[in-house]
Amino acid sequence: MELKLVTGRAKSGKSNYLYNDALNKLKVNNGDNFLYIVPEQMTYSTELDIINKISEDGLLDMQIISFKKLEYMVFDEVGGLKLQDINDYGKIMLLKQICDKSLDELVVYKKALYKDGFLREFNSFVKELKKNKIDVSTLENIDTSSLKNELLKRKLTDIINIYKKMETVTKNNFFDDQDKTNYFINLIEKSNLIKNSYIYIDNFESLVGQRLEVIKKLVENSKGVTISLNIDNRCLKNLETIDDYEIFKVTYDTYIQYKKIAEDLSIDLEIIKLDKSYINNTEIKAIDENMFTVSTTAKYLENPENVIAFSSMNTYTEIENVCRKILNLVRDKGYRYKDIAVVTSAMDMYSINIKKVFTQFDIPFFIDLKKDIMNNPFVKYILSILDMLNFNFKHQSVFEYFKTGFSGLDYGEVDKLENFALEFGIEGNKWFKPFKIKDKNVEYYEELRKKFADDFGKLRKEFSKLKTSEDITIFLYNIFKMHNIQQNIEKKVDEFKHKGLYELSFINTQVWNVIIEIFEQIILTSKDVEITPIQYRKILEAGLSEIELGIIPPTLDKVVVGDLDRAFINNYKAIFLIGANEGVLLSYGEDKGLLLDEEKDTLKALGLQLLNTSTYNNYKEKHILYKVLTKPTDYLFVSYALSTVDGKALQPSLYIDKLKQIFINIKIESDLSNNDELNFIMTKKATLEVLIERLREFIEGKPLSDVWKDVYSWYERNCEDLAYIIDSGFNYKNIVNDIKNTDIDKIYGEYMTMSVSKLENFASCPFKFFLDFGIKPYPRKELKVEYYDIGNIFHECVEKFTNIIINKSIDVKVVDKENVTKSMEMCINEVLSENLSDSNALEYNERNKYIKEKIKRLLDRAAWTMVSQLKKGNFEPKFTEFEIKKEILGISKKILLEGRVDRVDVLEDGENAYINIVDYKSSKKDMVLSDVMNGLQLQLFVYLSSIIKSGEKINELIPKISGVFYFNIDDPFIDGDSNSNELYEDEIFKELSLKGYVLEDMNIIKNIDSDIENAKSSNVIPVSFKSDNTLTKASKVLNDNEYMLVLDKVDAIAGELSNKILDGKIDINPFRKDSNKTPCSYCDYKTVCQF
Repeated sequence: MELKLVTGRAKSGKSNYLYNDALNKLKVNNGDNFLYIVPEQMTYSTELDIINKISEDGLLDMQIISFKKLEYMVFDEVGGLKLQDINDYGKIMLLKQICDKSLDELVVYKKALYKDGFLREFNSFVKELKKNKIDVSTLENIDTSSLKNELLKRKLTDIINIYKKMETVTKNNFFDDQDKTNYFINLIEKSNLIKNSYIYIDNFESLVGQRLEVIKKLVENSKGVTISLNIDNRCLKNLETIDDYEIFKVTYDTYIQYKKIAEDLSIDLEIIKLDKSYINNTEIKAIDENMFTVSTTAKYLENPENVIAFSSMNTYTEIENVCRKILNLVRDKGYRYKDIAVVTSAMDMYSINIKKVFTQFDIPFFIDLKKDIMNNPFVKYILSILDMLNFNFKHQSVFEYFKTGFSGLDYGEVDKLENFALEFGIEGNKWFKPFKIKDKNVEYYEELRKKFADDFGKLRKEFSKLKTSEDITIFLYNIFKMHNIQQNIEKKVDEFKHKGLYELSFINTQVWNVIIEIFEQIILTSKDVEITPIQYRKILEAGLSEIELGIIPPTLDKVVVGDLDRAFINNYKAIFLIGANEGVLLSYGEDKGLLLDEEKDTLKALGLQLLNTSTYNNYKEKHILYKVLTKPTDYLFVSYALSTVDGKALQPSLYIDKLKQIFINIKIESDLSNNDELNFIMTKKATLEVLIERLREFIEGKPLSDVWKDVYSWYERNCEDLAYIIDSGFNYKNIVNDIKNTDIDKIYGEYMTMSVSKLENFASCPFKFFLDFGIKPYPRKELKVEYYDIGNIFHECVEKFTNIIINKSIDVKVVDKENVTKSMEMCINEVLSENLSDSNALEYNERNKYIKEKIKRLLDRAAWTMVSQLKKGNFEPKFTEFEIKKEILGISKKILLEGRVDRVDVLEDGENAYINIVDYKSSKKDMVLSDVMNGLQLQLFVYLSSIIKSGEKINELIPKISGVFYFNIDDPFIDGDSNSNELYEDEIFKELSLKGYVLEDMNIIKNIDSDIENAKSSNVIPVSFKSDNTLTKASKVLNDNEYMLVLDKVDAIAGELSNKILDGKIDINPFRKDSNKTPCSYCDYKTVCQF
């Protein structure tokens, strides 16, 4: 029975001492065992190191193992492990059941119970308690009478309540990892393997209660235990002896625990102190000695060559700089990729950029990060089946299922079926009824439907009878068998291997076993527990989200990218520490978990030791950073970014300042001041992007250096395909050619008739006009309420309502609101019954039903607003959908403009009929004369021109100009706080006034709004008077001559636009009214024209 500690700072030869001690004993081996214990992720690299050291092909008498492996070796030898294993997922299932039953008993955690992550946090806390040998009785024996923190008292009550019930359920039924470790501790003294072994423990920095108890038992029952400990020997007597003691705080606490073990066993603790540093690189040694000290006494006076610091514009360019430096090491210094590691403490910030940029630079890499499985097709398959059955086959869950690849339909069939289902609103029970839809391909889709319905028709009936966790689990497993899931996954794995996608093959190899293990845990822990399928689905998803699969590098020669806490496993020639920013490099951890640090400190004062505090984690992170910074043999690169990719500013870490203090001549490299163009010439793919950027700058007027001219020539000689792309881009101008005269008729038709709105479309953007009316692409059809569907419903309903007034000769001056509402309601019902597709869409889901009710409300208001406006004047509605035909004159080919005026109001006066042209708009819109002059608002003036200039009479009377107006069907917002109830409706009425231009004639104005003479301002038309009865500047009026000038100009514009259409003009030239407004914002073709 002996306990040895081998102590020293980083690179002082501790592991080598252990290797040599073991190998020396091996040479004179008398049948003893040699067990070399390291962290689980280090077993392979340690074994490789020892084999290389002894120059043999392998090890026979020494076993490189982890603590977990040692446990199973003793279990195999001694036996007695009879209880079922329960893993974290099984414990979460148990916690869920316990918390549900104890809901009324909980005080603090009652509301938190159903929040994401609570059960995971509670399970982690229970593991921490067990690892520190704290059971329920220990918690119950805490004297809380002296506690002033009432919240902590209530938390402890809840924790004890749940923990006690969990222990009751698991005791004598299940073993988790902590239970197995306790059992292992009790078996050590019975193990001959341990009794006949020399044990070496290497690369462990901190150990909690259970592990310390294991070590105590190993010391007591083995031939000897030798342990390495990374600590400065000067700290052994007093931690604060040295300036940088904080980096050894964690290992010092562990040293104190080892001393206590020796005292408890009444043995001497032998300490082998290794003070010599084997850091041969003087610059790395300077970091070892000074990086974590408060003051820098020994400054490095020479120019550093092996420690390089650089800043980058953002986190993306930071990775680009890393890649360039890696390629320099490989290309110029003969490094292998496996000699290089990239380390960060912000993997979530950098992983996406690393994948993208390393691939672009053709650098083989392996990200040492466990992968979650939530996006795995098998997981989506399981969850989508539960979603379909739980929520009656909603569209999203059905096609989530189809797209997993396990449905029996290929991806082409799935895409076609999805388009069909969206167009006709296929979901829910419609999947289980024959498709009775008028579509030429309906038989094809019916066959696909049958395949799906045959699978799930009976299953959904069976699903409704499931009561327990076991029932649902077996039900799902039977579906797996029916669909041959295991065999299909194996086929996929083989495909991935064949294509060289080893990472995907590793993940999919594990995923089947992992999910089956989860199902076993469900049945083990909740076999007879009654649970609803929806609850089952939530718990299953929570468990699946906890699973992370580890993979091994598929090839050895790769750059390893890892988190800070996993980066010290292997030896590397060069290490890149990226993300050296404040708050990124070291997190200075916040309080996490069920108890705050302050609460844990309170419990510590009462004798309850919990290690996992933010203070402890800070010390641990510093120790890990120390090991990383002293790990490389040749080069240390430290980089930081000045901002994130989205522009958020970042500050360099304080350790950058510390580097400057140590290396007084160090220069921080920057991509902002890197003028050596040769640094940007790397791989074919990576250099291409920089070349294109330089060529773009050349086009903008900047000179192109000879270096990049040579690079361009190289691509021309060696990569014809890439050179062609470069030339195409270099000479590309976003200009389209005119349509040939011979193709005009093919595209637009031989006899051209068009609406005025098409001319407006052309004026807005000729290219959009060409696509809309020439190419005529159409979006994927969906059974949903589109904006234009609502507009059509509005128009039809208001038209029908107006026709009732006209046909029944209703006197609007006496009609009341109740009758208006009834008439409009009748019109709405008629329109919806005539347009079944729109009606079906409005009943398709709850959102659309809400839209339907909104339509009714808007139309009711529109009808009463229209009647109220007519009540105030003498104009009467005479026509709806008044047909207009106007031939464009003075062009090379006949073009006939056709259209329909929504409403024509007439005032008959002797021989004349004054007409108001009214156009309904389903959104707020005003008429602007400058838009008319630019061809953007021609419609109403073209209609007016056609009526006035045609020479035809209206009701045997000569038509005269009165006005052109938009009638907005809207539900305007009014400031209710600033208006009384009486004024509320008046404000809405004013907001819905007619928008447009009226004839500057007092008689006409009074006949539109008879109240204007007294009110001085109209709430029907945009006209108001000053106190001297002259019109205000805000009034939108035109006299007879101005109106005729506008009509002549509109006719001329229509002719100009028509000539351009006939000339084949399709320029990508959208209008711009001001710096902010173009038609591009809502254009469907933005990605086509790339304007």
